[in-house]
Amino acid sequence: MAGFRPSGLSSAAGARRLAWLAVTCLAFTACGDEPGGTAADPTAEPGDRYTNTISVAVVEAPGHLPQLCTWAVISGPQCADPGIEVIGWDWTGLDGSETYEGTTWGFYDVVGTYDGERFTITESPTPGAGYRPNWPKPRYVPSPSTPCAAPPQGWGVIDAAATGDEALSAAVAYAEAQPDYAALWLDSWILNVRFTGDMESHERALRAIWGGGLCVSMGERTAAELETISDALRDELSPILASAVLPTGRIHLQVVDDDGL
Repeated sequence: MAGFRPSGLSSAAGARRLAWLAVTCLAFTACGDEPGGTAADPTAEPGDRYTNTISVAVVEAPGHLPQLCTWAVISGPQCADPGIEVIGWDWTGLDGSETYEGTTWGFYDVVGTYDGERFTITESPTPGAGYRPNWPKPRYVPSPSTPCAAPPQGWGVIDAAATGDEALSAAVAYAEAQPDYAALWLDSWILNVRFTGDMESHERALRAIWGGGLCVSMGERTAAELETISDALRDELSPILASAVLPTGRIHLQVVDDDGL
């Protein structure tokens, strides 16, 4: 996961935080004589600039301008998701790049302005130096754990014959078919399932199917409700946005421009 922070040139009142899809986080600063306000952010201070805390991938393939990858994975090489076009990029004399079948890419530290659609280079990029330990660490989504207390006999297997893939698939199918189903995940082969209704009856039904560790807990919203919210967020905040329902029943959201919404 990568991050962006103020370039340190001069601070802007109420600096806004931005995030690239799943991998980056940006912040505004004000400096220079750039015009203030953009379609994405009409309140932006003049000269707002951005820089990264972890090196970003820049990819130029035939047919389009260089792009900042909004997703860290490069395959081919190409951005795994639509990138942000970079204006003013020049590979001439720039170390750290590779070229394959007409596509050039590399990881760099960049400084520039962003108008909601394009990133314009204002200083010469440098080959990526990686994470700066004195800058805020990026936040990662924690792995889900088991909320139930361990039973007296521990989380051992109760019925080994009902712990294979077939039994697990049947347990998942039962859970997802319930109107009050909220979430499901595995924690070291402990099957965790959340519902918003009668947990005791669901636990009895699941125990008849699954013979391994089982934790049934209360969820706040059903999976169907969370999917509806997630879809609404994508509709509201597209085009560059990631929204996903996590196994524990939370929504993980990343946007390019987090303007306080």
